[in-house]
Formats: sequence, structure tokens, C-alpha cells
Amino acid sequence: MRLQGAVFDGTELLTDGAGAWKSGVEEALTLLKIEGVWMYLVTELERHQAEELLAKGPLGQYLRGVVSARETGTDSADPALYNKAIRRLRTVRDTAVVFTGRMETLRRLKEAGLQTVAVTGEMTDADAREAQDLANQCVRDLTEFTRRQEK
Repeated sequence: MRLQGAVFDGTELLTDGAGAWKSGVEEALTLLKIEGVWMYLVTELERHQAEELLAKGPLGQYLRGVVSARETGTDSADPALYNKAIRRLRTVRDTAVVFTGRMETLRRLKEAGLQTVAVTGEMTDADAREAQDLANQCVRDLTEFTRRQEK
């Protein structure tokens, strides 16, 4: 099946602390958008902060919406948040993937049966090795994911 939905675990996969694109991210999001992949964000930000980020920043042109862990009263590794984002994308779990660079999130999503791409660039070597066993796919960054999709 073709990828129809992508959910990103936090903004740190996409932007640096100042809100600027990380290297290759804009190109990756552009390719996903061109391919018709709808995208969502799960964040620890308050909902109004996340919506402001989407409204004022470049992320808003790519992401269809946001699920706030604080708003739901849970932690950002809770699989229910990612399932909610996938439902909002109006796609099914088998055609959606969650991008994460956090091991706790990866472990819990694997346990819940969600498809994952581990972004290992900022992980320790031990975590990156564990991610290889847990994730459906591992990439160092989103640029690597984009190159794999183009093949």
C-alpha cells in the first residue's frame, strides 16, 4: 500500500530551537505533500501554542493539524495521540507512519502496532541499535527518508 499519512512526533524532528528548518526537512515535507501524503503533528505544546506555530510558521503549509498531549492530559508517547492524528488524517493505520526520534515513543508505538520510522540522527549509538529492531524503517534524518522514497 502507498503511504497516505505521516505523523511527526514533536517539532524537534522538523525545526531547531529557533524555529528554523533543519537541513533537508523542507524538501522532505515538500516531496511528501507532492505525493499526496497528509501530515499531522503530535506535540507537548499547549494547543494554542501549536496552532500559533502552524499559523505563523512554515510548518502550516505542510501540516493539516496538531494533537496536543497537554490538551488530552497524557504524555506525548501515548499511542492514543497518534491514533487520533491518523483518524484526523482520514486514513487507516496501515497507510500511515509515525516519525519519531524518541525511544520511549518508539517502544510504545511498536507495542501498539503502529508503523514507525525512527529518525536516529540525534540518538545515542545504543538507542539507534535498539531502534533498528523496533522501527519499520530507520533513517538518520528526513533527507535520507526522502532519498529512499525517490528510488
